[in-house]
Amino acid sequence: MPLFVLDQNQNLKLRTKQLGMRTAFNKIFLVILINLFTGLANNSQAINLIGNIGGNEINMNITNPDYTTGEFKGGYFYLNDYDKHITFQIKGVNYGTLIYMEEFYSNNLSGKFYLEKISDYITGYWVFEEKSLPVQLEIVDNRRTFFVLKSLREYSLNTNNSVSGIYKFNYYFLNNYYVTAENPDYKIGFNGGILYVENIGENEIGFELEVICGMTYQRAFINGVATKIGNTYIYKAENDDDKQCEITFKFKRKYVFIKAENDNSCNFKEEVFLDHKLIKVRD
Repeated sequence: MPLFVLDQNQNLKLRTKQLGMRTAFNKIFLVILINLFTGLANNSQAINLIGNIGGNEINMNITNPDYTTGEFKGGYFYLNDYDKHITFQIKGVNYGTLIYMEEFYSNNLSGKFYLEKISDYITGYWVFEEKSLPVQLEIVDNRRTFFVLKSLREYSLNTNNSVSGIYKFNYYFLNNYYVTAENPDYKIGFNGGILYVENIGENEIGFELEVICGMTYQRAFINGVATKIGNTYIYKAENDDDKQCEITFKFKRKYVFIKAENDNSCNFKEEVFLDHKLIKVRD
C-alpha cells in the first residue's frame, strides 16, 4: 500500500510543472552556450592594444588577423579630448616579428606604420610624408596567441622525407638604409631564398636556387646538377675567370644546409652569400 496517491489532476499538474522547469533550464542552457561561443568568436577575432604615437596615448583594435597571409584590419583612436571621437581605420600585414600598417582617415591615406614585435610589445615608427614619430604598443588581455603567422616549420609538417621538393628560408627586418632626417623612408626588409630540388638519379639532384641578401636586396640565381659524395651533394662549375664555383648541399631530415666555398667564384654580387639553412615546405 503506497504512502500517498496522486489523482490524475495532481499528476497532470506535477508533470506540467516539471516540463516548465525543464523548458526554463533548456532556455538558460541555450543562452549560456550562445554567450560562450560568442565570447570565443570575439576573443579569436579581436586584439586590443594600448600605447602611444609620439607620446600621445591611443587605443587600437585589430580584427580578423589571417593566420596564413598575415593580413588584418582594425582601427584606433587617441585618448586625448580633442581626437577622442576620431577613429582611424587601419589595414596591414603581420610578417611574424615585423608588422606593416597603413592608416586611413575619411578613406584617405594618412600614415604608415613600420613596427617590430617582441612578445606582447610592439615598437617602431609612424610615418607620413616627411614626418616620423616613435610608436610604442602593448597587446593586452594576453591575446598575442591570436596575432601569429603560420611558420615555415608548420608547412614542413605536411611534407615527406624525400630530398625532392621546395625549400625556403626567410628573414624580415626593419630596413632604415635609406632613412635620413628629411626623408623617413623606412621599409619592411626581406632576405630569403627558395630552392627547387629534384632527384634525377641515384646520386644526383637537379636544383634551382634564388636568394636575396642585404639591405639593398641583392639577388642571385643559380641552377645545375649536384653529385652525391658521401653524405653531401656537391655542385662544381667553372666561371668566366676560370675560377671554380663550388656549392655543397647537406640534407638532414626536412632541412638542407647550403654553403658556397667561395661566393665570389659563383659570380654573386657583393652582398650575396650562400651559407643558409632552408626548410622543406612542399613536396
